[in-house]
Amino acid sequence: MSEAQRLHFDDVNANLQQYMHHPFLAANQIQQAASRFHFGVSRAILEAASVPLAEAKVVVEALLLLAQGLSIHEDVNRVSDRRRQLTVLAGDYDSSRYYWLLARAGRLDVISRLSNAVCRINEAKVTLLQTSSLSVLPEHYMDLRETVEGELLYALARHFLPENAGEVDRLRPVVRAYVANEDFYRGGEHPHFSARQVFDWLSVAIAQFTGPVSFVLEPVASFVEEFFVPLRERFESHTYLEGNRG
Repeated sequence: MSEAQRLHFDDVNANLQQYMHHPFLAANQIQQAASRFHFGVSRAILEAASVPLAEAKVVVEALLLLAQGLSIHEDVNRVSDRRRQLTVLAGDYDSSRYYWLLARAGRLDVISRLSNAVCRINEAKVTLLQTSSLSVLPEHYMDLRETVEGELLYALARHFLPENAGEVDRLRPVVRAYVANEDFYRGGEHPHFSARQVFDWLSVAIAQFTGPVSFVLEPVASFVEEFFVPLRERFESHTYLEGNRG
């Protein structure tokens, strides 16, 4: 068993809550949570790369802090002026802790790799803000959201699995399935994808890892089965109902 496999979400999340905690933010009820999806994929990547436990722990925690810092900034337009300022502050605080963790561990190489990914993420976010959410084509929306949700993970895979560049592309359907599912349940009254489309994205992601896979991809395959198969089962009833309307 790879040492990275010994990382557990609850333990990592408990550490992150301490890193993200600030008395002023807590007093103003700014609550944050780590992404189980980004935890699962990043741990699988480090497990595939046989990264030692202590190093894997630092890298996963730093990536989740950065992902949360970027994610919470997306909520600034949904809250009042004061909470908007606090939300920006919380995101910046998370990012500073990400730098602190990796710098303390001497992993400036990982900081550089992830910083380049942040540039691509912010470019995609700007494009999303410039585009009407109701007029953008689902394909274009998916491309942009894939960049926002996936670039940190792709950067991690390229850094720790440099000899398996082709395998990194197989992560894309996994990220897209996550995007589609999140959009359907959290996209408000007008999600960009139907239940049938989400079911199809989940099926594509699962199919990528059905049957024999390379040794490198075994940890990712295990995560996909654990995370996505239950989601697809939940969508089976949605797609059945959609197919029998009228």
